[in-house]
Amino acid sequence: MRQSKVDTWERTIINGKNSNYRGTACVDLEVLEFSSGFVRGENEKIIESLKGKFKKEGCYRLEPRNHVPVIIEPSDFLSILELSELNPDSLLENPRETPPRLKFPPGFRLSCLHGRQRVEAAKARELAEEYANSTNFSDGEIYRKIYQYILEQDKFAERKWWARLTKKKSDFLERFFKHRCFPAAFNALTVIPGL
Repeated sequence: MRQSKVDTWERTIINGKNSNYRGTACVDLEVLEFSSGFVRGENEKIIESLKGKFKKEGCYRLEPRNHVPVIIEPSDFLSILELSELNPDSLLENPRETPPRLKFPPGFRLSCLHGRQRVEAAKARELAEEYANSTNFSDGEIYRKIYQYILEQDKFAERKWWARLTKKKSDFLERFFKHRCFPAAFNALTVIPGL
């Protein structure tokens, strides 16, 4: 008898989620806010742990367990789709592609239901990389970042690092990646810090 109540409650929750789910999209971290009373406060210990994990393993943004659910008013949703030149169907999950990136009007915020610690750790990681933008990177460091983001399937971050290369170096690297043997052999060496 108790299990039937649990099953009924579970079906109610799933039906509610399915009726409100609008899809998956990439957004800038700055538009995410955690103002709801239902969201846990910041926990520095967890954030520091996640920052270390992201630095070591990368931040797998495309994995569903790392998605951050948000609440958005239907009228705002339609306006943002229009601004982003997308239709509602384009946000439905497509496991073979990176979700589309949404554009927001200045000052717009999405209210998040959970994920505060992950978002704060990701912001710190992104800030560190943005600060590093003012530094000149060696070709090896740029390659390492491009390779890291290829493994993480993070097309947006990967493109940021491709943009650091000159046209000539970019063309050369594209040809290098098309080679049958060289990339695999070279990537095996990327664990060596001085490369």
